[in-house]
Amino acid sequence: KLPKSLQKRLRDREAFQGVRCEILVAATFARAGFEIEPLDESIKTEKHCEFIATHKRTHTLVYVEAKSRHRPGVLHQPGTFDAATQVRGDIFRLYGEAVQQGPHDSHLYFIFVDTNLPCDVPKNAPPYGDMPVDTFPWMKEIRAGLHAKWDGMTEKTLESAVVITNFAPHFGTDEAPAPVGVCAVFASPNPRVPIHDRQMLDDLVYCLKHHGT
Repeated sequence: KLPKSLQKRLRDREAFQGVRCEILVAATFARAGFEIEPLDESIKTEKHCEFIATHKRTHTLVYVEAKSRHRPGVLHQPGTFDAATQVRGDIFRLYGEAVQQGPHDSHLYFIFVDTNLPCDVPKNAPPYGDMPVDTFPWMKEIRAGLHAKWDGMTEKTLESAVVITNFAPHFGTDEAPAPVGVCAVFASPNPRVPIHDRQMLDDLVYCLKHHGT
């Protein structure tokens, strides 16, 4: 079921980061018990998300879009990454693009954005990347930005939830274990399609928190 267009992008140095993120998100859904239906991006007649995921136990459908923030000097990007000035939650251009790629019909829509940042996890942090949002200033920045957008909207949001991840083992070294991934799920307060299937969501969140295990 792997679209040929996606296989081609895997071999493209410039496109690799984006398709790597898409596969990571799809793999997480698969581990959480979803059937994955990729949407072939060679079809250019209209904007659409990456894939449709159907939870096998509850048959809930979720439309999914995945984005990865490009950083200078990271994953084949030109320039040099400066951790002192560039560790920021600046993902809202990607969020805006993802909103435009949502489904036209009434289905759950999850937007995933990977922040692609070096992440120092506190030694006393809970296991599996299950850390409070306030642990990381850039995650607090994203939370504040999302709520500012949602609070200013009069219409229901297309997205049911925004999932922020930071799964970035490439910031590690060959001598030490890969950096621990972190994630946060922000449900829209006024979505067009609210999340009623708690079993589906619990399965997905469990696999996000146990990413890499």
